Amino acid sequence: MDSGKEIDGVFELHYIELKKFTKTSHDIQSALDRWSSFLTTAHQLDREHTPKELASDKNIVKAIAAIDRMFNEEERQVYEVRLKEFTDVASIIASGAEKNIAKGQLKLLARLLERRFGTLPPWATEKLTRASEQELEAWGDSILTAPTLQAVFNPDAAS
Repeated sequence: MDSGKEIDGVFELHYIELKKFTKTSHDIQSALDRWSSFLTTAHQLDREHTPKELASDKNIVKAIAAIDRMFNEEERQVYEVRLKEFTDVASIIASGAEKNIAKGQLKLLARLLERRFGTLPPWATEKLTRASEQELEAWGDSILTAPTLQAVFNPDAAS
């Protein structure tokens, strides 16, 4: 969070990464905290469900009333469905990114093994393609010290 200062009484500017705002209602102390909390929880708030720390700010109460006017129950349900769809898409994208990272790890490890030990035999390629992320990481670490290809995949046998 980065904040500017008031210049000749004209304005105050704040840059806020709302995803990083994690204060609970009990931790709220300033107007900036109240507004950050409001912006991160507005979809859960209405006149009956407003923490006292936010209800004490008349401008936030006014904003909540405006939200209540804009969203009747049907509109709120549509909003919640769209929010869930957005969250699902974000999750799919994150999952795809993780899969691409794992593919990249596999490709890099196979390349390094070939550079160090020569063409990989089918058994090594099979182990790599069936490996978990943890196994790939462990094998990536052992490639630096293992004397043989077999020792990369079975470091206990090399001892």
